Amino acid sequence: MNLTAKTRRREEIIDIINTSRSCFAKTMPQWPHEYVVRAWRPDKEPVFERFVILIHDQGFDSPFLDGATYRYLVIGGWKY
Repeated sequence: MNLTAKTRRREEIIDIINTSRSCFAKTMPQWPHEYVVRAWRPDKEPVFERFVILIHDQGFDSPFLDGATYRYLVIGGWKY
């Protein structure tokens, strides 16, 4: 993939982060965090999938507060 394509994909991911609604996880107030639901942005399905792949490919495994391990990617100081 050339630099222009990588830049465009990064811009798409930043756009979906900035324009997607997130929801506070009310069932876990002791571990404050938010989530996004894929179905909330059907117009961005291909970008959402690329974001998931990016997290999988370039992210890192880290334990959550409940002891489960999840895959994360840090972008702009936020963990996704």
